[in-house]
Amino acid sequence: MDPSLRGSSVYVREDNDEVVIVTVTGSGVTEVARHKRGEPYGYVISDKHKDPSHPSGPLVRHPIPTNETEGKFLGITTEAGTWLERAASLGTKKIPDTMGLMVKASSQSACAAIVESLALGDFSYTTMKALLAKAQQVTPAPAAREVESLGSSTLPYAKLKAVSACR
Repeated sequence: MDPSLRGSSVYVREDNDEVVIVTVTGSGVTEVARHKRGEPYGYVISDKHKDPSHPSGPLVRHPIPTNETEGKFLGITTEAGTWLERAASLGTKKIPDTMGLMVKASSQSACAAIVESLALGDFSYTTMKALLAKAQQVTPAPAAREVESLGSSTLPYAKLKAVSACR
């Protein structure tokens, strides 16, 4: 709709299968928009009714931290924002408690729990606590004899680091 009409009163009426939007001006009634009627309980979005400076297409929004804990949580991994969006969209309870739990853990363990939670599609506090505990389990170091048994051909691979979303 014309940006100059923002904040003013407009009137909507039906004309057969079309919706007509009009406004009252000094010179009478002026039609400002017309389009096919949408489905019941639906809506019609037409880019030609928008202000040209308004972005078209779906808005891309990312979580913005409102406190220190949220900021630290979102800094654990790039997937933390996705985790928060999905958890919130499902109506997950105790999200602030879960974020606090992840922030208190080591960043590697928290990152692993977040990534696995996204893969599972389960964001509950109980699940996150279990995934964090699983990620924090320490595997025993190999015995000296096992390390010595590695052939020299595998030595260059020992210098490589795994590629991970975790920082």
